Amino acid sequence: MYRKVLTLSFIFVVILLTIGYFLLKNYDKKITSTKITTSFYPLYVATSNILKDTKVEVTPLYSASSGCIHELNLSTDQIVNLNSSKILIINGAGMEDSILDKINQNIKIIDASNSISLLHSIHNEPNNQESNHDTPHSPHYNPHYWLSISNYIQSIINIQKGLLSYEGMSLYSSQIEKNTSSYIDRLNQLKKDSLKKLSPLSSQKLYFLDESFKYFVLDLGVHAVFIPFNFHENSYSPSDLVTVIKAIKQEKIKTLFVSEDITDNLLSTLQKDSDLSIYKLSLLNTPEDSSGSAGLNMTNSYINEYQKNIDTIVKALTP
Repeated sequence: MYRKVLTLSFIFVVILLTIGYFLLKNYDKKITSTKITTSFYPLYVATSNILKDTKVEVTPLYSASSGCIHELNLSTDQIVNLNSSKILIINGAGMEDSILDKINQNIKIIDASNSISLLHSIHNEPNNQESNHDTPHSPHYNPHYWLSISNYIQSIINIQKGLLSYEGMSLYSSQIEKNTSSYIDRLNQLKKDSLKKLSPLSSQKLYFLDESFKYFVLDLGVHAVFIPFNFHENSYSPSDLVTVIKAIKQEKIKTLFVSEDITDNLLSTLQKDSDLSIYKLSLLNTPEDSSGSAGLNMTNSYINEYQKNIDTIVKALTP
């Protein structure tokens, strides 16, 4: 009798283990089939850090070298790729307005800009200068909030929360929390190191030609001056250019910081008949090697490019 009970117990345990194995295998298969798409490169870097050492597939909707997507259109292949995803992570703040109507309604959307205080764009500026917004879609906002480390950290928290609210991510919840905490610690250290490097320059004015960097200086305790000028999309007029050159001369600006996507023609025009020194800074939205591929150092690219920006500023302003 005892031997019979023991045999039945053994068979019961084997059955339970077998069922558990297949349930876990099927769940793991569900996880690996959970495809996540990010709208562009900064979100791809953030999400890849959050999901490091998991089996979840993360892909950028646009190539890593696209930079800011703004009014880019979707190709047929991109629409197919997007609509095969379970989750789409967007920058928000109006960045993806041109593609949102092409998204399958069954896709879960995570807006990385939630609860971030956005600055209004100087090119379409209402009365208020800041907004803690309830909706991610507005053409009035300057959408480049990730240039601020504090804002970038908040976007990472938003992405983490969004991922953990999706039932398919529960298997990796502890790994996601560990990865997020580790990445945020590194970013806080980056902010601390940057403040220390820039501290000796606190009395100097930093002149910028790109309003995107309004976010960049938020955490840095520097005196920044922005010259209103929209050179993106090559949409500026000759009169706009004359106004900028006049401002440079009136302010007696010797050092000017611009984004790295400024055209060579514009650079030459600004420097013509002057001793103006122009330094390019990264918008932290493309890979370090600018080849369009993520590269081996992809997960560190935000931190590395941010450090390069700080080093460029220090070099430019140190006698």
